[in-house]
Amino acid sequence: MIEKIGIEIEGAWNDMMDEFLTNGVFRRDGSVDIEKTQQCEGCRDGWDSEYDCECTEGFAYVGELAFEPKITIREALAELEGCYPDYTNKSCGLHVHFSMSDLEYSYIVQNWKKFYADYFQFLKYWGTSRQIREGSQFWKRLNGENHYCRKGIDKRTINRQMTNPDYDSSRYNHINFSYAKHHTIEFRSAPAFQKKILAIDFVRSLYDFLNMWLMSKNIQPIIMEIEL
Repeated sequence: MIEKIGIEIEGAWNDMMDEFLTNGVFRRDGSVDIEKTQQCEGCRDGWDSEYDCECTEGFAYVGELAFEPKITIREALAELEGCYPDYTNKSCGLHVHFSMSDLEYSYIVQNWKKFYADYFQFLKYWGTSRQIREGSQFWKRLNGENHYCRKGIDKRTINRQMTNPDYDSSRYNHINFSYAKHHTIEFRSAPAFQKKILAIDFVRSLYDFLNMWLMSKNIQPIIMEIEL
């Protein structure tokens, strides 16, 4: 069963909570390509000129919010909903980390081909059932058209991901087995949806998929050995 969930969301914000600036939750991210002079939502929606616009200096914060891990999905989704970016584009991603017991982690790693296949089946079902527009960033990412979530994985890449205590390019996959760094499995497939409701629904559905996958397996005690 999932023990904790951590969400990372990229984009631009007009305002930022002071505590996020002091505790490192907000951070700059070189992969996020948004000009700080980008118009605010009101301007893009054509507000009448009689209203004062608050975006004369552009977005104040461009980068990523990496929220502290939460024990419950309700807490994680509430924070995501309350702090969702004011603007996102194709350079922005939605990354979700899950932690679990070493036994469950080891089981997924040992059955990585089946897990990867089931995960992509889930992604395609979710995108189709939610009527995600063909040609959108969601489908482009699934097709491997984004450098930061490459399609396809092998045991060598998984070993690199698991044993690397720092960041390197091996994590740029749909799934990142970030064991040494965070003791989590990171899912990097989703874009930072322009519609907040889609982001919330995706994270909730992904949480359910992973929990159900783990519960459906007859996991026997295994001693986990990380190949160094």
